[in-house]
Amino acid sequence: MYLRDYKTAIEYSDKSIVIFEKIYGEGCKESGSSLFTLGMCYNSLGDSAKAIEYFEKYLVPGIEDQSRVGITKFIIANCCLDLNEKNKALDCLNEALPIFKEKYGERRPIVGHAYLCIAMCYEKMGEKENAVKYYKEALPILRFHILFKKMIKTMLQIKYKNETSIIRKALRRLSV
Repeated sequence: MYLRDYKTAIEYSDKSIVIFEKIYGEGCKESGSSLFTLGMCYNSLGDSAKAIEYFEKYLVPGIEDQSRVGITKFIIANCCLDLNEKNKALDCLNEALPIFKEKYGERRPIVGHAYLCIAMCYEKMGEKENAVKYYKEALPILRFHILFKKMIKTMLQIKYKNETSIIRKALRRLSV
């Protein structure tokens, strides 16, 4: 999406929220998709704080589809990591993980990715034992997922080139 497309999406989403609130009242669930769209736009534009604001408004009580709650919590966690808010990210991931397990099953890539993000949170917090525990949960699930294998190669070549962390060792093991 181009920058102007995000700005247009933001403009139209803001307008739709005003319309929904005039009809249904402030904080209505009908404005949810517009709030989610605003969160995604701001996230894509790199404004993680603003994205979190809209995602949290989207998570009004009474959302019936728990998979949406899980995905939204997962996205908020990643925004929190961008802002170095590791504890809040960990809280969101720990809320998303049981939802993913229940909705998708224990061995789905989304569950493995949640484990991986939790492990990275713990690693950034300096809690190596907890990091290892969650890496061990993530790796068997993600080991054969083709997109994960491509991501591993990219991460090894670029982001983790000179890093000696737990994740680098885990990624090396997987790429063999």
